[in-house]
Order: sequence, then structure tokens, then C-alpha cells
Amino acid sequence: MNINKFIKITNLNQFEINVSYLAKTRKKKTQYNISMYLFLPENLDINEQTYLKSTFYNDSSGHIRLFTPRYNLKTLTKRLLNLIEFLKIDIDKSEKFEYINYETKMIVCAYIDYLKEISQNIEDEKFSLKKITSLVQKIKKFNELKNQLFTLRKTSKNAEIKHLLKSSVEYISLITQRYLFIVNIKLRSKGEIYIGVVNGIINIINNEISFEKENDLPFVSRDDNMNEKVIFRYSVFKKFFYSILFLKQDIEEDSRKIRQFYYAIAAGISMMFATTVVFITQQKFGNFTTPFFVALVLSYMFKDRIKDVVKGYFEKKLNIKAYDFKDKIYDMDRHKLFGYFQKKVKFIKKDDLDKRIVKARLLKTSSRLSTWYLNEKILKYEKNITLYNKNIKDAYDNAIEGITDIMRFDITRFKRKMNDTKVPLYRVNHNNLYGERVYHVNMVFVFSSGKQDEIQKIRLVLTKEGIKRIEIPRYGIEIFPSIVNKRDKNWFYLQKDGLLKKIENFND
Repeated sequence: MNINKFIKITNLNQFEINVSYLAKTRKKKTQYNISMYLFLPENLDINEQTYLKSTFYNDSSGHIRLFTPRYNLKTLTKRLLNLIEFLKIDIDKSEKFEYINYETKMIVCAYIDYLKEISQNIEDEKFSLKKITSLVQKIKKFNELKNQLFTLRKTSKNAEIKHLLKSSVEYISLITQRYLFIVNIKLRSKGEIYIGVVNGIINIINNEISFEKENDLPFVSRDDNMNEKVIFRYSVFKKFFYSILFLKQDIEEDSRKIRQFYYAIAAGISMMFATTVVFITQQKFGNFTTPFFVALVLSYMFKDRIKDVVKGYFEKKLNIKAYDFKDKIYDMDRHKLFGYFQKKVKFIKKDDLDKRIVKARLLKTSSRLSTWYLNEKILKYEKNITLYNKNIKDAYDNAIEGITDIMRFDITRFKRKMNDTKVPLYRVNHNNLYGERVYHVNMVFVFSSGKQDEIQKIRLVLTKEGIKRIEIPRYGIEIFPSIVNKRDKNWFYLQKDGLLKKIENFND
């Protein structure tokens, strides 16, 4: 598991969990299990009465998508060239649209993944100067080639194809600028030896900006209105192109049939009691007598109570084994079943915890100050995953390695009983001193793939305003909320004319 990609803050009130499941194995079927334990301080007032199952599922959302296929830039350039040649011949054949749509979106998604990996590898110093220079030249060639799609769209009479090709060119241009800015920032910090490749990157970025200006496309500049358009379109493009990787889900109550069966048994047991009382009283006192009337009323009174007690008993036993919901996962056209997810959530007691969970919860925690000793409430969310590997591989010609499960969780309800964030502090000769009041919500995740378990602790540090930071104690990692990621923020800082100047001196 890549801990850097596992969790992130999407806004002050929401975090995202990203879990990947491999399907490219020899087994026909694989199973995974993930459990999330939330340790909630008692002063948040989150418990069985105030936070129902339905509330949890309302606060969580997510989607399932395929892994992005991994290709090098040479392969992507070849696929793009083949697509261009195909479009020159069959651009408006309606029966070919499905192929054009699939191939274009896959190229774009794979290109984004490629650029992400390049930026990460440069940070990890996995590339030599010679290799970086070669990569920049390949990116330049790819972007020059993609501009042909913009020209080809003019030859089409199909509105969908026009939109697809124009959007793909604009989105590729935007993501190229964004990730090359990240690479540019990282290389500039490495010394003057990289000045040549940095200037090459600036040339590519300037060429993309010029292309956008010439074709009346929004581009990043000092104009706030223009930047608003860029950010909005970037977000829409992301959903549009990655939709090719999303999977369909059918959600149903997992134990509905067996639950109804047990409810029927409960009703039968209560009816047996009532009928038995009526028969015995009737035989002893006869019909239309006062004792018979009293027995009849009492039997129906107890019948309902017995029914509820038996239902409660079955419900308790059922919750141990059954799940709340079952999500069936299909390809976009629902031709093949790729697998299913089963999930459930409930509050549990400390005595029900495995010793390994307790150990993880207390990892790097002060024994004197931990809310663990102050009656924390424990919410357990469990998800069981079954994948049909052959169906996934057959549907995508063995190009897909697995699926990604993305879950977002909103913590707004956790803030209801919190006190104000600012707390006045006092010192001699110091006025207007304030500190922040924080609340710790510890989470322990358990991942199992049948062979061994992996346990990870995450700490949410919350205030009345929302998520202040996320801590990963084992690795000493802290994640902070940010509207624009610190690495990416320079993407928005351009010259007034929208173009960058070459870096002649790294002290500029």
C-alpha cells in the first residue's frame, strides 16, 4: 500500500480514502477485506443513539474505477499516431465512434498517469540529467502531435466527435502545463546543471499557452475570471475522461431476504403464544366469558412484545454475520459482473477489539493524555471485496491490473458539539494570545488479502472549522488541507501576458 496515496484531504470537512485491489492474478477469484475503526472522544457525542447506520452511509460516498493502464510515452505516442491516421479515414463512421471514444479517453488517462509518475520519480531522483532531457523532448513531440486532433475535428460533421477531440486537446494542454510546472520547480531546486532542461520545459509551456490563445481557449494568467474558467473546465474534463474507467454499481440490502425470513419466524412464535393462550382459556372457561376476554386481550399484548424480543434477538445474531449492503460491480455496459462489495457498520465495545487493534490505536500516544482512557466510542466499518479476475482481464484484453475503491467521508456531524477553536491564553506583558482547541479522532485500518494483515493508524486532528491536519504516526507524516497543493500553486503564477520567461539565472 502506498501510504502517500492512501489518504488525502479534499476540503476542510472531508477526507478521501483510496484503496487498490489487484485483479491480475492466476486465480479466478480473489477476496480482500478492509476494516476501519473510528475511535471517537466521548465529548463529540457520537454514539448508537445520535449516529445511526443510515447517518454513516449518508456521510460517506465514493465510486469504483479501474486502474489506469500503464504505458510509456513511446507507446502512447504510437497509439496517438494510429488514432490520427484512423480519424483521417473513418472520422464520421457512426459505428466507429465507440472505438474513437475509448481510444481517445484511454490515451488521455494514461498520459496523465505517465506525467504523475515522471514528476514523482524526479522528486525521488530516479532520473539522470540525460534521461530527463530525453523525456522532455518526447513530451514536446507528443504535444505537437496531439494538436493534429484539433485540426481534424474541423473535418467532422459529428458534434460528439468534435467535442471529444477539442476537449482532449485542451485537457492534454492543461495537464502538460500543470505537471511540467511541478517538474520545473523540482529541477530548479537541484542546481544550475539543469538550466538547459528547465528552459526546454518553459518553451513547451509557452508553446501550449500560445496555442490556447491562438485558438481562443482559456489559459492560465493573472486574470481571475480566466483562471476560474480554467479550473472549472479542468475539473469537468477530469470527470469526462476518467468516466471510461468508472464501473457501474448496483446496490441492494445484503440480508433483506434472510432478514424477512427471521421476521416471519418471530411473528410465528408470537402468534403461537397468543393462540395457545386463547385455546387453553377457551377450553377452561368457554366462549363469551370475562376470563376469556381478559386472556384474549393479554395474549395480544404479550404477542407484540414477544415478536419484538425475538426480532431483536435475530437482529443481533444477524448483524454478526450479515452485511448491510451488497454492491455488485459491472463494466460500463453491464455485460460482465466484475465482483461485489459487502459492507456493514456498527458500534462495538473495547472488549471486542483484537489486541493488535488496541496496540495500533495506542501507537505514539501519551498514556496520560489519551482519550482512549476516557470512554471513547468505537465505530467499526467493514468491507468485504470479491473480484472475478477472469472477467476483468477478458473485458480489457489483460490490460487492466485491478480496481480502485475511492471513499470520501464527511466529518461535519462530528463538529456539532465542539467548542470554539480560539482559546485565549495569558502571560505577563503579553496580550491577545490565543491557542487552538483541537479534537483527536484516531482511526485504525486493517487490510487483509487472505495471506496476512496490514494495520495502519491515522489520526484526524479536528477543530470547529474542520480538519486541521491528518497525521500518520508510524511514518511521521502530516497532511494539511490546501485549496491548491503547495507543489502545484506556481501553476497559477504566470507573467501578465500569460507567458513565462526563460531562466537565465537560478537566482531570478
